[in-house]
Amino acid sequence: MTDISKEQYLELTPAVFLKDGYFSENGNPIPELETIYALAVARQLFENELAPQELSAFIEAIKQTIVLYDEAFPRRLINTLDEAREIVSHMYKKPLNLGLFHWVEECAARVSSEDDYNQFLGHAKAVIRHYIPLAALSA
Repeated sequence: MTDISKEQYLELTPAVFLKDGYFSENGNPIPELETIYALAVARQLFENELAPQELSAFIEAIKQTIVLYDEAFPRRLINTLDEAREIVSHMYKKPLNLGLFHWVEECAARVSSEDDYNQFLGHAKAVIRHYIPLAALSA
């Protein structure tokens, strides 16, 4: 396995790893979305001092509110983000972590179908799996 520096993790953003979308050229899901890319995002969110519960709450708020919109993707998800941000900000009585919002916003911009949305959710769950132990070890 190749070692990756902190700087390389911080450069590995959705703009880089989602430049061609959520699927490979042959239509298969990109497995790195749940491994190295998810770990890179977890490291980036850690640098933004994100509370683990805020991460989980925001993803859950997205899942709960997306059903309220019937527009086509990506507009459907983008509208959902604003409402989910308001819910979580109200819940924690503080603005949503900007690093978290920017990561999800970048991912949302590449969602153009229900299949893409499901891949986004898989990526988000993987980020949570990587982030929680990272945050716990630093406490």
